Amino acid sequence: MAYNLGYLFNKEIYKDIKKSENKYELPNIKGTLKGILNYELEKIEEIKIGINSFNLKVKYPGLLIGTGYAHGITINEDFKIGLFFDHTTGLPIIPGSSIKGLIRHVFKNANSEYHLKEEYKKYLADKIKTINKDIHVTDKYLKNLEMEIFCGILNHNIEEEKRLSIYKRDVFFDAVIIDGDNDKKIVDEDYITPHTEGITKNPKPLKFLKVRSGVKFSFHFQLNDSQVKDDKGNKLNAEHKKDLFKKIILDFGLGAKTNVGYGVLE
Repeated sequence: MAYNLGYLFNKEIYKDIKKSENKYELPNIKGTLKGILNYELEKIEEIKIGINSFNLKVKYPGLLIGTGYAHGITINEDFKIGLFFDHTTGLPIIPGSSIKGLIRHVFKNANSEYHLKEEYKKYLADKIKTINKDIHVTDKYLKNLEMEIFCGILNHNIEEEKRLSIYKRDVFFDAVIIDGDNDKKIVDEDYITPHTEGITKNPKPLKFLKVRSGVKFSFHFQLNDSQVKDDKGNKLNAEHKKDLFKKIILDFGLGAKTNVGYGVLE
């Protein structure tokens, strides 16, 4: 189908909205919903963005990105939670900022006074050692690596501290859909039932749109060989960094509601 899914979800669905006695009506919502849920991905010629990439597939129950965006009116048929779409293609994407934020979250916790610091530090050390067994991971090494990757700063807290050229900094691009599920569909509806009026009251299900399980995303980065060395002079190259990022994404998931299974990839 050639129509723009993001436009359909955010604009077209409200095209013929009517209001009477403080109530909204969407006379054509059933047809619009059918168009959204039956959207089939057309063949995509994969575009190479950056120099480091890998593909991952969404696992059940799906993926939620952009739930903080406002969406929905006071009728039961409408979606109550937003989803993030690319403005040009209209397809759901995972913003590069979200990918970067997840990976930095792991580094930041390993380098903070957070009560799980040692757990995160051990996690990173183990992952780095599986990628390059020669690296001696210390607190100083992890902090300097964090500052290089996410801030473009070398020799953190040292008098010789310097900032990397913008051309030498690591870039995190948006992850884009390259294939749908077995039926070439990419989105589906789901429900959350918060007990906002207490556990003795009947919950009010809230409908939302999710990326279906089986949908494949392509992740792209422009990475550079690290200049941060351990105490023996060993360092990670660009492919090592890519492999580390992939392991973190697979272990922690992306998007909202990862604590109940959403956002898991394989």
